[in-house]
Amino acid sequence: MRLSEKLETVSKHLLSLEDAFNDVHKKYERAKVTIELLNRNTEILKSSMHDHEECMQQKQQQFDRLKDHAVERLNQANVQLDLAEKSFASERSSLLEALKNSEIQARQLSGQLEQKDRENAELFRICDFLLQTFKEPKNYSSDDLIQSNVTKWLNDTRTVSNVDDVRKVE
Repeated sequence: MRLSEKLETVSKHLLSLEDAFNDVHKKYERAKVTIELLNRNTEILKSSMHDHEECMQQKQQQFDRLKDHAVERLNQANVQLDLAEKSFASERSSLLEALKNSEIQARQLSGQLEQKDRENAELFRICDFLLQTFKEPKNYSSDDLIQSNVTKWLNDTRTVSNVDDVRKVE
C-alpha cells in the first residue's frame, strides 16, 4: 500500500504541477503579449515624441523668424520716427524763424504807420492853417502874411509832438 499511496500522492503532485505549469504558461503568454504591446506603445510614443520635437523645432524656428522680422520692422519704424521728428523739428524752427521775421516786420510796419499818422496829422494841421489863413482877410502883404503864418505854424508844431496831441488840438 505504500507504493500505491505514493503513486497516488505523486499523481496528485503531478496533476498539481501540471495545473501550476499551465497557469504559469498562461501567465507567461499573457505577459509576453503585454510586453509586446508595451514595446509597440513605446515605439509609437518614441516616434510621436520625435515628431513633436521636430514640430517644436519648426515652431521655434518660425518664432525666431517672426521675432527677427518684428525687430527689423521696429528698427525701421524707429528710424522713420527719428526722421519724422528731425523733419518736424526743422520745420518748427523754420516756422519760428518765419514768425520772428513776421513779428519784426509787423513792428516795423506799425512804426511806419505811426510815422505816417504823425505826417498826416501834420499835413492836416498845415491844411487847416492854410484854410484859416485864406479865410481871414487881413491888410498884410502876402510876404508878411506867409512869414507870420509860417512862424505861427512852426511854434504850433513844436508844441504838438504826438498824434494824440494833434487830435486833442483838433
